[in-house]
Amino acid sequence: MYHHHCLGIHRANPSTSVTIVILMVLWLLFHFPSLHPLQQQQEQQQQHIDASTMIKGETNLPLPSASEISSGSDAVNPNHPLAKIALVHAGIHKTGTTTIQQLSKVHINELKRDGYEMPWVAKEENNRFPCDPNLLLHGLDIAKRNRNLFVSAETLSKIDIEGVNLLSSYLAHWQEVTIVIYYRRFFDWFISVYNQISKSRKITDTVKWNTSIIDFAESHVGIYNANSSQYTPFVVDRLKTKFDNIVVANYHDKSEGELDESFFCNIMPNATHTCNAIRSQTKHVKFNAKENIDYSDLAYGAKQAGLVEINSDQDMRRFAKKIEDHHEKALNGAPFRRECLPSHVLEEIWNITLTSEMWMLPSSTDTALAEMRADFEIASNTKLCKVDVRKTLSDPSWIQFFGH
Repeated sequence: MYHHHCLGIHRANPSTSVTIVILMVLWLLFHFPSLHPLQQQQEQQQQHIDASTMIKGETNLPLPSASEISSGSDAVNPNHPLAKIALVHAGIHKTGTTTIQQLSKVHINELKRDGYEMPWVAKEENNRFPCDPNLLLHGLDIAKRNRNLFVSAETLSKIDIEGVNLLSSYLAHWQEVTIVIYYRRFFDWFISVYNQISKSRKITDTVKWNTSIIDFAESHVGIYNANSSQYTPFVVDRLKTKFDNIVVANYHDKSEGELDESFFCNIMPNATHTCNAIRSQTKHVKFNAKENIDYSDLAYGAKQAGLVEINSDQDMRRFAKKIEDHHEKALNGAPFRRECLPSHVLEEIWNITLTSEMWMLPSSTDTALAEMRADFEIASNTKLCKVDVRKTLSDPSWIQFFGH
């Protein structure tokens, strides 16, 4: 038995499942959750999703039926001209999505001048969003006013084939539909995914503190090498079943500027005012950047060893900063002792990386592939490793530090 209080629909038999899927997919489409899907797997007990923005519809139109959305028979009026452009940015997670979303919030007026509207209303960071049936209609309202649609929703990386069909029907209100999805090299993306999970650790998150990148890689690498994966090549493969115009943007390509300029000046069509606003910034902005978690790992290890007393997240941050200062100033940033991934896991990561690169960027040159391999070798001995807390805490220079 399934009940969704917001939409007021029940699931008592399979015949109503399409109704639920349609509404849930579209509901997810217009939400921008900041919680990574892997974090969701580790925190399944949570009843809400933490988000940096809250999406809410601005129209009080009645909620359409499932048949109206899925078939498009009523949703698309043949006597009404179609709006011109629907630009859907599908993420994926950890490819600059937060930056694009935050800049679309900052430059909402410029986007409107360029003809783009977005079916959301920004709220304060870390707010929790209630389900609002009106938000499903806000996109339709944009189409009825012949305005371009812009949606940035990394949740689309979770979409399945049925969801792709439903999304296609929904976007039939626009003449031109473009799906934009970013590609980031697998090993680099995987490191970023782990960093995202780890940098948000609370002092009570025992499982996260005890899950190193080695543990994480050994248990999760294979998940991303599957047809249901939320990694770019597999998402593109699913989207291709219904959409012809899919732009795969290379996260690493800076030939057309940094990510913010590249997206709003080159990928988004006819966004002159927004592009000018982006280019007028004194510096390129980047949201949700990676953090060095070595220092917090050492702080937590020292706590577990009884070397320091840490009772709150604030204590943890403060002591991690002391460790960082000591490392940089007193030890001149001397390399930490590290424990790295076993060779068979590294080989699996490299194989996925190389296969994905050839899949997404078939014109890659031998030089580019050689440079990618060199970057991978560096990461294999640094970012794909964990700081060896036990050996580090046993080092005389650190024994003296903790003794004080």
